[in-house]
Amino acid sequence: MPMPGGFSAIRALSRSLFEKCFADFLRVYRVLPSWLKRSTLKVFFCLALLATTEVLSLLSISFLAVSIAAPERLLGLGAVARLFNLFPQLKEFFADPRLLALAASLSVAGLIAAKNALSALVNVKAAQLDTRVALFAGETVFRQYLHSPYTAHLAGDSRIMFQALGWRGQLGTMFRTLILVYVYAAISLVLFAALFVATPGTLLLIMTVVMATGAGVYKAVKGKTDVAGRRAAEYGRRENQVSLNAMSGLRETLIYRQQRTFFSSFRQVCLDCLADRTFLDVAPSITMWTLESVGFLLIPSTLGVMYLLQDASMARITGTLTMIMLVSWRVLPMLNRAMLSLVVVRGLRHAALDCLGQVQAALDDPAPEPPEPDPHFALRRGISFKGVSFRYPKASGDSLSELDFFIPCGGRVGIIGPSGAGKSTVALILSGLARPTGGAVLADGRELGPAALEAYRLRVGYVPQSPYIMAGSLAENVAFSQWGKPWDEERVRRACRMAELDVAFERGLDMPIGGNGAGLSGGQAQRLSIARALYAGPSVLILDEATSALDTGVEAAIMKTIFALPQSITTIIIAHRLSTVERCDTLIRIEKGRLVETGPPALLLPRYQAWLEASFPPSAEGSATPAS
Repeated sequence: MPMPGGFSAIRALSRSLFEKCFADFLRVYRVLPSWLKRSTLKVFFCLALLATTEVLSLLSISFLAVSIAAPERLLGLGAVARLFNLFPQLKEFFADPRLLALAASLSVAGLIAAKNALSALVNVKAAQLDTRVALFAGETVFRQYLHSPYTAHLAGDSRIMFQALGWRGQLGTMFRTLILVYVYAAISLVLFAALFVATPGTLLLIMTVVMATGAGVYKAVKGKTDVAGRRAAEYGRRENQVSLNAMSGLRETLIYRQQRTFFSSFRQVCLDCLADRTFLDVAPSITMWTLESVGFLLIPSTLGVMYLLQDASMARITGTLTMIMLVSWRVLPMLNRAMLSLVVVRGLRHAALDCLGQVQAALDDPAPEPPEPDPHFALRRGISFKGVSFRYPKASGDSLSELDFFIPCGGRVGIIGPSGAGKSTVALILSGLARPTGGAVLADGRELGPAALEAYRLRVGYVPQSPYIMAGSLAENVAFSQWGKPWDEERVRRACRMAELDVAFERGLDMPIGGNGAGLSGGQAQRLSIARALYAGPSVLILDEATSALDTGVEAAIMKTIFALPQSITTIIIAHRLSTVERCDTLIRIEKGRLVETGPPALLLPRYQAWLEASFPPSAEGSATPAS
């Protein structure tokens, strides 16, 4: 008989099944859309049918065994007698026990075929549900990622969402497995009950031993599975961080010969997680190995007890052993699946719930999709900053403080200041990527509402200091503003010509480019970014250190093109090289996020150069000042 510890293990298993697992199931179910909830109920319905056919097939096997070993016992059953009373011709037909066995075997074959067909259907439906839950999670998080404010990504939220995207598969698998836990457990209990009705005394002992054994094994592995799952999720985050850092900074990694450092870091994280991931792979099978061994050990044990202690007849031994073999053949595998699924859930839980948390956050506070651009928006006079202040998320102070200036349409405006003055933050706001945290940006004297802001963004061409280059052809990168649509060859050529992108004509517009600009020099990548901005036909062109990687000759050629652009294009140039902004109409000087002065280059540049020389005197070797 099982020890008291076995009943304690059964109580622990029941609590895990009906409290923790059910709570996790409800957490996922509640966030699903109605159509996925209906799919979940359909899967449960199919599983209920499968459970019914499992029970009927097991009973039919028992019926077949009895019809062969002791047909007189079968014919003496009350249910069979009532059936014969309703259909007397059946009694005459089954008078020959061979026909009874034939009918029983046909019923077994039919029910097993139906069970297998339903099992295939259930597996397909459950797999579809798994995939659809993962798809829903991925769509929800990715939509939030795409529509979140740019400042949220600067605060690091994008890394968290990126990790959640990687774990969407674990969420779908956990949800499907949670359903299977309950279905397999329910089928096991029903099968046990059906067999117990047939042979109550022996099956009671078998049920107790098997359940106590399974619960004890689960209790032994669940704690370590929880710890291993939590650590595996944390190691997954660390692996992701190391790999992303290496990919994002590949140029610097190669220059400073840090390949071995990144490789060692990645390898060490993988090695640290090896034991936990190995355990998570093996843990689900531990219960299967144990229960299967116990189940088949029960056969000789029962035979020995009935022979040595009870002196049972062969007919009784045959009937009892038939039931035990049915338990070992049909019930134990089902119970094994339930236990295996329960362990799998605990291994997936931490990563899956992390993903679910991001899904829940996106549903609770969804980033709104941008409105349709205002078709009546026009920019005729200029852009004004009125008391504009800006603070980055999680920052302790403002990056910009009460800026006031005006940029006229068609003007050539340069923004100057030392490193860290806030020039790129001004460009961020001028591009429409960020909204002021104080004050307002006005277009023709009117504050930009959501629809007007979208229309304004369509008129902006932005050339950042570090351009984004995607894997694809050169033409696809230039025509990025129309990505997904056929690109205009003549328009691409004109933009490349204006940006002095010679490689477009040397190697062709179909020239393949790798991710992050692989195959291009730094200067070529920046010229491509300029060509992309010009291809969009902007009304406002913002160059944020756009020529910093170019030599002075190429820069001079590009700036000549830029200053030759039609007066309909407002050009805003942020540059360290003062020669870059010498031909501007107006300069805006910023220091520590505050406006110092505005005016023509002839007036401001001498004063600014003198301030630089006083604030940042050249070294003994004659190195340039930080903002020269």
